[in-house]
Amino acid sequence: MKLSIDKRFIETLRESKGQLKVSLSEVEKIYRLLESSHCRAIIMDRMCFIVFDEIVNVELAIEDYRRQKDLSFIESKNLEIINTTSTDKGYLAFLLNEAFQGRGFPGRLRRLLGLITPLFGLNILGYLYGNTSTIGDVFTGLLAAVSIFIAIFSLFVTSHDYMTRKKVSLFESGQLNYYFSVDKYVTKTGIIAVILSVYGLVLTSGGAAGSLYTTDIHNILIVLALNLTFVLVHIILRSMVEFYIVRPGKFIMADMKEQSLNDYRKSKK
Repeated sequence: MKLSIDKRFIETLRESKGQLKVSLSEVEKIYRLLESSHCRAIIMDRMCFIVFDEIVNVELAIEDYRRQKDLSFIESKNLEIINTTSTDKGYLAFLLNEAFQGRGFPGRLRRLLGLITPLFGLNILGYLYGNTSTIGDVFTGLLAAVSIFIAIFSLFVTSHDYMTRKKVSLFESGQLNYYFSVDKYVTKTGIIAVILSVYGLVLTSGGAAGSLYTTDIHNILIVLALNLTFVLVHIILRSMVEFYIVRPGKFIMADMKEQSLNDYRKSKK
């Protein structure tokens, strides 16, 4: 239902509280009728929420928001934008970042070698000793590892971890959304690894003995599924250590350092 926006409507908003769902055109009409047009816009989950100083108790939820350029009708000097989703570049970017991140070329090279080396070793062992039976056992082990990981990870994420992340500074900088996106992508990677493991078990069931590293299409699919599953499991386990053990530890140590310095300052007053 379209709103009838005039000066009387603005007066009503001044006395109102809560959230009002509006379109971009309606926000622009409201903006033109305000005396003080300064506002804060929070972009979150492909939605935009705006609060104007003059009607500070009313949150305008823009339903047809698509991109930041949609707010160009508001003067830049009056617009304070907090984009909480700017750090989420998508699932493919997450995977590439996991493979190539690091400080400078040496750091990225070490990161890449940390992934390639065990993958190369797996294929050497598979070439020398592997057949459909032994590779099937490998898929069983990978499937069990990923299934256990998903179960533990779900409990870990839904228990206490998010509570320690609820800081306005993290929300406004986009870091909080980044943490949530990592949770989502790590879980997604686990699900894909489970599916690939199941495919691998199907492909290796009832196969004949012998080397899998041939030009036979069936064997190529098995080796491809094995390598992809191994890479995904490697990313999952490494992400688990980095995002949920190492980095939280750094945050906690930084907080403790700040608290220790504050206590010292208080003792000297």
